[in-house]
Amino acid sequence: MLLTVEGRGAVPPCSICRERPAKFVCQKCGSLVCEKHFYAPAMMCSRCAEVTSSPTGVPLWPLTLLGVGVAVMLIGFLLVALSALLP
Repeated sequence: MLLTVEGRGAVPPCSICRERPAKFVCQKCGSLVCEKHFYAPAMMCSRCAEVTSSPTGVPLWPLTLLGVGVAVMLIGFLLVALSALLP
């Protein structure tokens, strides 16, 4: 849910630049920020979005999940091969 500060009386300035009027509320820290300092895909201010982003820009968990999936499949193949060798 997008929280805006419009329509709530006097609009305070952006808590980051103090130049533009604040239009959005950061979902993580609650800061009131302008359009320039709001990262819409994450619903966060630019400070929180910068802190929570990964250093390379690529999240690691999908790659880790892929590695676990491949390892489980290989273990399954090994167990099937071992069961075929047993009398």
